Amino acid sequence: DQAIQYIDAIQGCIEFYHGKEESNEGRGTQQYPNSLQQMPVILLTAKAMVSDRIVGYNAGANGYLPKPFRPEELLGMVDNLLRKQERDEQ
Repeated sequence: DQAIQYIDAIQGCIEFYHGKEESNEGRGTQQYPNSLQQMPVILLTAKAMVSDRIVGYNAGANGYLPKPFRPEELLGMVDNLLRKQERDEQ
């Protein structure tokens, strides 16, 4: 059951990341602004197995940090992703 919930949550993140979300009434999809589609995603999670990381990266995550993690590692990852995003925009 937990695995199915985890996969459903990741699928929701994928749809959100790619700019779509099913409406509650089943009337189609809602588009999100392009700025949200370009937002870097770092997963902070208690799931530390390699298979969990692969699922996260396949879902579109730019980074994956299992708990416990050092704040310095998170800051380094954020800085790196922001620099990459700035380079890509130039």
